[in-house]
Amino acid sequence: METKDILSIAAVIVSALLAVIITKIVDYNQQKRKDRIDIFKILISTPLTDVTYRKAEALNLVEILFYDYADVINSYREFLKTVSDDKISFETIQDAYLKMLEKMAIRLGYKKITWDILKNPYKPKGLVSYERMQQESAQLYNMVLKVLSGNPSSVQQWLQTFEVPKNGNAHEN
Repeated sequence: METKDILSIAAVIVSALLAVIITKIVDYNQQKRKDRIDIFKILISTPLTDVTYRKAEALNLVEILFYDYADVINSYREFLKTVSDDKISFETIQDAYLKMLEKMAIRLGYKKITWDILKNPYKPKGLVSYERMQQESAQLYNMVLKVLSGNPSSVQQWLQTFEVPKNGNAHEN
């Protein structure tokens, strides 16, 4: 076998190996981008008020999937710090959440997603009514649990939620 035959065989083997390695790198980067976009979609499609397992999972993955973007990680940590402070208003928490989404959008190449789009999502009236009803049901459920626990102050709170007519007779209008 001549030197040129050995070089040809080596070139075929090296080029095949390079093609496999490059394909693996491209596949890895595409999967990483897809995972980031999936997390972004979950977070942007659910309002801040919706707390679901899916959203919690997505938030827990932000630091893992966006590890190489310091601006996203910083805005995520700022959001977590804001959420954990009981003295901070809902609007401030929402702004921190939207700033995080904005940083993610920029890093994912969504240049047309502006602060106005993030701040004013579409929310039909029926959905707002349904969410309000769910919140009221949850509050009522928690109140019932407190009353059933026998806590006297909870019973007083429970009784205060019902309107009693001024004449004192609850059965008359």
